[in-house]
Amino acid sequence: MNGVCAMTVSGQHLLASAGNDGTVRIWDPGTTACLLTIPVHHPALTAAWVYDSLVVGLSVGILVLGLNIRLVT
Repeated sequence: MNGVCAMTVSGQHLLASAGNDGTVRIWDPGTTACLLTIPVHHPALTAAWVYDSLVVGLSVGILVLGLNIRLVT
């Protein structure tokens, strides 16, 4: 099953989704555009923004992604 397991919103107005398909996606909720797809190679169970980092709980451990994405307004 390749469903979304977690969604979280950052203070920079970005949305992150993580799922069973082994990817994390970063979205612009204003335009609904997918800005970035990150292969994490394992099912993702949960996700949370901590400051400017995205912490993803995987089926095999925890991954911390330091992302530098800025929306152009």
